[in-house]
Amino acid sequence: MMLAAAAVIAPSAVQVTSVAPESFSELGWVRTAESSPSDEVSFTVNLKQRNMDELKRRALAASTPGAPEYGKFMTTKEIDDLTSPTSASVQRVKAWLLEHDVSSFRVLRENVFVRTNVATASNLLGTTFSTYRMDDGRALTRAADYSLPAEVAEVTATTLGLHGLPAPRADPIVLSRNDSAAKQPPKVTPSVIYETYSVDDPYVNLQGSNRQGVAEFQGQYMNKADLVKFFDKEVKGFKAGEDDVSKFVGAPYKKGNGVEADLDIQFIMGVAPGVKTDFFEWPEMDFCSDLLSYTSALLDSNSLANSISYGFQGDLKQLNCKAADVTAVDANWAKLAAKGVSVMISSGDSGSGYTKKGLFGYELYPSWPASSPWVTAVGATCFIEQTIGNGEMASSQFGSGGGFSAQFDQTDAQWQKDAVAAYVAKGSSLPKFPAASKFDANGRATPDVSALGEGFQVYVDGIPQSIGGTSASSPTFAAMVSLLNEQRLKAGKPQMGFLNPFLYANADAFYDVTQGTNAEGRGPISSPYGYAATAGWDAATGLGTPHFDKLLAAAMKAAGGASTTVEAA
Repeated sequence: MMLAAAAVIAPSAVQVTSVAPESFSELGWVRTAESSPSDEVSFTVNLKQRNMDELKRRALAASTPGAPEYGKFMTTKEIDDLTSPTSASVQRVKAWLLEHDVSSFRVLRENVFVRTNVATASNLLGTTFSTYRMDDGRALTRAADYSLPAEVAEVTATTLGLHGLPAPRADPIVLSRNDSAAKQPPKVTPSVIYETYSVDDPYVNLQGSNRQGVAEFQGQYMNKADLVKFFDKEVKGFKAGEDDVSKFVGAPYKKGNGVEADLDIQFIMGVAPGVKTDFFEWPEMDFCSDLLSYTSALLDSNSLANSISYGFQGDLKQLNCKAADVTAVDANWAKLAAKGVSVMISSGDSGSGYTKKGLFGYELYPSWPASSPWVTAVGATCFIEQTIGNGEMASSQFGSGGGFSAQFDQTDAQWQKDAVAAYVAKGSSLPKFPAASKFDANGRATPDVSALGEGFQVYVDGIPQSIGGTSASSPTFAAMVSLLNEQRLKAGKPQMGFLNPFLYANADAFYDVTQGTNAEGRGPISSPYGYAATAGWDAATGLGTPHFDKLLAAAMKAAGGASTTVEAA
């Protein structure tokens, strides 16, 4: 049964159908009442853009070693001039809003961010709003079916913020499997990372233009005091000021004890001490809408290497995230690639994303947005026999996320085509490999790379905890990218930019991980199907883990003139 709209839809309006109410209840959201007329409502009208094919062409050319355009990144203004909607399209939306007495809105490129109350939004959209609550106290205001005027719908790609849900909360991975014989992972600190990946002399010019960032969502806040203590205890020889966050974006600093947030900020800064670091915070509760807001803000930032420990391994329809919403977010990842911004995203902690369907069926879900073709998906490893100095294998406390996207094919990921095809050809010889009908062998495949992801020493309320997840490996790899950027900028070269064409062209700069599997769930649950690590690229550990000195040599060898996108913050 669908929620009914409040008003009769005019013949000149286009109806947008809501999802069934059970999509809320399946995730624990309970409708408690109609929303109060004075309750606040925020939503985004995402307008149709221009020239996205050309934007992607330029992004790939600027990111491919050996191409004449390599390293010649676009500025934000150049991207806007190429892709932004026409002024006439923007004017249609503004006129519609002003006609309904909506004065609080902001136009940023293709997005019109609207903030109003339930009474005004109900009239504007021809709908009603309801309040949904979770048993932990969180609340959402969401619309039923709504409509847009035909002239507005004609120029609109999608609307976000009216139906979307947050990703289900997942506790950080702290303990090993419930197996008395299982060894706990060793304590991983920045020093262990340096030793494992041959990172020497991570010197950074504190007055330079190098900048990195982490992004947090759904109320994950860091604790400055814990960051200071982490540096004091775990970062050898750091200089005064290196334990300070450079800037808070999206929301002001708020003291918290979000383990994920503390993990991200402590390790991206601890592995690349001295690199100016921004903390992006989106505390709202709408998965796709928040990603759109974040990526829009990142386009206006000077952050060159960014880590996001956020994603969903499942059917995005569960979160009311439409295909058009995914396309809107993916367009921003492509713009960031064109601008020369490196984006690392955790590949997920649920292995192959095995999900049972009915009595005998199943689906496999890689994590999105890590499966976008314009980002670098980072998987996780652990030491063999949990002993520092041994080689690495696919993470054993949880399944390192990986697989084949059903949303994106390899059209924009030609750089991985041969490596992925070689892995698929081995499929029948690998344990627990899924049937060919259960994945798209031509889908965008993840992860691209991996790094250690178990036993990270994270300070929470002053006490070190042993934390794991691809949310540990992603900021670690991002920090190493910042160290690559530091050396390139020092030599007058542009930043690394969108990494994947470079990474796949330099597979020999990685330690090949050939043991383990991601036929594992999040925690002590094995899955009947998944992807095993093997020689070469695989869907459990990607190309492997970084051999930093080899990566640095390849990065310095890569051509590219001086960048024009790095500006003073």
